[in-house]
Amino acid sequence: MANSSHVAKTARWLVVCATFVGGFEGLYCTAYPDRLAHNLPTVCYGETEGVHLGDHYTPAQCKDMLANKLPRYWGEEVACTPHVVYSDNERIAYTSFGYNVGTGAFCRGPGRYLRAGNHPAACRSMLAYDHASGVQVRGLTRRRQAEYTLCMKPDATLAPTPAPAPAPAPAPAPVVIHHPWWDLRYWLFGKE
Repeated sequence: MANSSHVAKTARWLVVCATFVGGFEGLYCTAYPDRLAHNLPTVCYGETEGVHLGDHYTPAQCKDMLANKLPRYWGEEVACTPHVVYSDNERIAYTSFGYNVGTGAFCRGPGRYLRAGNHPAACRSMLAYDHASGVQVRGLTRRRQAEYTLCMKPDATLAPTPAPAPAPAPAPAPVVIHHPWWDLRYWLFGKE
């Protein structure tokens, strides 16, 4: 029973993490030169390893590629921060951060604070990584702010939602926009 609970928790983390990362990386099925990464060939959700300009993948292949890659990044981050206990939200934020800037930057940046036991400073340290080639990039600033916000958010947001108390009168059904990025923004930042 405990093993199935761990598997379910890991699967939930992977889905939320892939949605979070994918929302910032964007989906590109044909490899292109990423100008922010010195024209490094990039495809799918920011994949660069073994990529050549013109490579083409289906959306399903790109999703699989991201789902297979995220645990590797998380494992590399854990390796440089032994004995650190993470919240689920920290785990997602740091995996997104490491996927974007590399685990070396994680180990030298947030990892340094985590090894010292300072979780808030570790979360805050990600905010400095919003430049490419010495220039601040608005999209990176938005991503770092979202990672910071998630990192600082208590894990109660990932816990199962308890059943609502019975209402005296039924409320009208809310309009639900079924778009992964919007759902993630609603989950992260609450009702706007």
